[in-house]
Amino acid sequence: MLVASATAAATSRPAYVVALWLAGIIVNLLTLGEYYDVALRDFGLLVGALALARLAQAYHEAAAGEPGIGPGL
Repeated sequence: MLVASATAAATSRPAYVVALWLAGIIVNLLTLGEYYDVALRDFGLLVGALALARLAQAYHEAAAGEPGIGPGL
């Protein structure tokens, strides 16, 4: 719950935490040798988390440089 609520915060750092967490889950599933389908699903979630982190970073960099862009609209 804490990571999910922190991911909705203003920075992109929690999204990278989620991505690392998912990477750990993927490694664990691959070492078990049975759950390749679940590992592939989690890899998709990892890619999505990284994309959202990059999007949040670009959004906040743009918000810092230009008035009228960003969370304070």
